[in-house]
Order: sequence, then C-alpha cells, then structure tokens
Amino acid sequence: MQNWEDKKLLAEAMAQVEQGVFLMAEGNPMTISWCEFGRVWNRPVCTVLVRQSRHTHGLLEQSGRFTVSIPKAGDRKEALAYCGTRSGREVNKLEALGLSLLPARAGGADGLAGCAMHFECRVVFKLEGDLRNLDEAIRRQFYGDNQATPDGDPHTVYFGEILAAYRESADR
Repeated sequence: MQNWEDKKLLAEAMAQVEQGVFLMAEGNPMTISWCEFGRVWNRPVCTVLVRQSRHTHGLLEQSGRFTVSIPKAGDRKEALAYCGTRSGREVNKLEALGLSLLPARAGGADGLAGCAMHFECRVVFKLEGDLRNLDEAIRRQFYGDNQATPDGDPHTVYFGEILAAYRESADR
C-alpha cells in the first residue's frame, strides 16, 4: 500500500480528476470530476459530491463505502464518457463495457480494474446540499434556473476516510 500522503500520488490523482475519474460504489462506476483530498478530523479524507437523484447516491447511502479509481492520463475516455451518461439503474456498466472489478483491499468498495490508482474510503460524514446557501452564480451555472430551489437535486457531500491508497500495477 502506498502512503496516501505521497505528494506525487496526490498530484497525479488531482491532475486526472479534472479529466474524469470513477467513483465506485457497490460495483457501479460513475464518472466524477469533482473530488478533493485532504485531512479532516486528523484523518486522511477524500471528498466527493453526488446528486441525490443519482443511482450512486442510493448505493452510498446503503453501503457507506466508496473507492475512487483513477485511470492513467488519456486512458479510459470511452468508459468515462459512458459511465458519465448512463445510469446503473438502467444498465450494468461493467458488462456493457467489458470491465471488471478490483477487489477492495482495506474495507472500501471494489475498485475498477485497470486503473492506475485507487483510493478506498468509508464515509465518516455527509452533508446534504442546500442550494439556498450556494453562491447564486455557481448555483445557476451548475444547477440551472430550473433547479435553483432548495429541492432542485442538490449534491450530497461525502467525506470518506481514506483506508488505503495504492497504484494498481505496483501492488499486484
């Protein structure tokens, strides 16, 4: 297992987040591009945001576990696009794309096999978004005028304690 505070690992992870990474919950990959790594409550954490309408939201609510699987730069573009536009309620994304799971090593969720890095987490805190508290310009940009009310499908912010961080190829 790699030290989660390894600055090179975190720099590579954060650079890829903007291009898209996989949030894994109960075998369901969802593409995200909002993710933060840091330290809260004297614990290493990975913070992710999931809209309440998403299938992944329900999976996280049930399991309390997730893994962020990060592909190599420029890799998995088709899978990232597919997993960002399809719901796990309607299709098994792993089967549709011929992907497989990487078994969890430290109590997080299974990761997506073939990715460069994995951060296994357990939810230690969640915060339900209240769009009334969000800057108006940000609210309009990311939630639109039709969702600018408190019940307009806000995100839940999940703080996941990082249980393990590792490079797939280095530790297999």
